[in-house]
Amino acid sequence: MAVALSCGLEDSGTGTSTTSTTSGGGSGGSGGTGGTTSSSSSGTGGVGGFGGAGGDGLSLNIGGGCATGCDNCAEAECCEEACDTVCACAAGCECILSCADDWCHVGCAGQSSCIAECAQGNCTCNDSACIFTCKVSPCAVNCTQNARCRGQCANAQCACGAGSDCDFSCGATPCNVACSDGSVCTLDCNGLADPGSSDCTISLCTVGTVETCPDGQTLTCGKSCP
Repeated sequence: MAVALSCGLEDSGTGTSTTSTTSGGGSGGSGGTGGTTSSSSSGTGGVGGFGGAGGDGLSLNIGGGCATGCDNCAEAECCEEACDTVCACAAGCECILSCADDWCHVGCAGQSSCIAECAQGNCTCNDSACIFTCKVSPCAVNCTQNARCRGQCANAQCACGAGSDCDFSCGATPCNVACSDGSVCTLDCNGLADPGSSDCTISLCTVGTVETCPDGQTLTCGKSCP
């Protein structure tokens, strides 16, 4: 899942940034239960403890020097913001968006890169590279138009759209994922439900057959098992 990133963000799978800071635990990949963080560094943390660098799939690391507040973020700039209700990352910008309340919708516009936190709302990644965590369920993750996306799907219908590459993790059941229009995706049931059951399923796979991985927890559509 290679993505060309700039301004201190890397897509490496292991992560090397040491200038960013975290305020909560959680391990990289799909692990972690730590608190809200302002950035992701060296395989730990990530907003809400899910999206740290390292592990399988997409990794985004953000170094120091980002602006506080994303309202005026221009292309190729990076920013950090604690937002509420509606959180947005503009086209071409690189953002860390944490939810300051218990209700946040997130939108990452075309060619942006986001590490962001949803709460009782929708997280949308449109033609961008995104890592989404769920602060308060339900959280619906929608990755559209050539997105590169990792997200916690919680008590919701989540989607991987045309040309996208997505890795979902179930944060609260039910988790239902649709991989449409030639997209590829995985869904980690995290021990919350039997893979393929109504509580954790890939209900649509247009590139082939949904398979259960040897770990007994992950479903895959058109991708290798993690």
